[in-house]
Amino acid sequence: MRPLKFFLFLFLLIETAHADRFFVEPSTSPDGDGSLWQSAYSYLQDALEQTESGRFDEVWVASGTYYPDMGETRKSCGL
Repeated sequence: MRPLKFFLFLFLLIETAHADRFFVEPSTSPDGDGSLWQSAYSYLQDALEQTESGRFDEVWVASGTYYPDMGETRKSCGL
């Protein structure tokens, strides 16, 4: 049983090492890349679009109310 736990731990450690963290803060400039609080995305949708399925990506948001349909994608579609 111990080897199984070790390999599971090792797998999760490797997967987490490949995860990305994206930051969202509505009061930042709209040209942020989401990599730090100082260059956070302005819209939640922009950060969600950068996450990848099957990975342990994280989206951190500053306090406030967020709606996933707000973002640059919405503006460019003319909605």
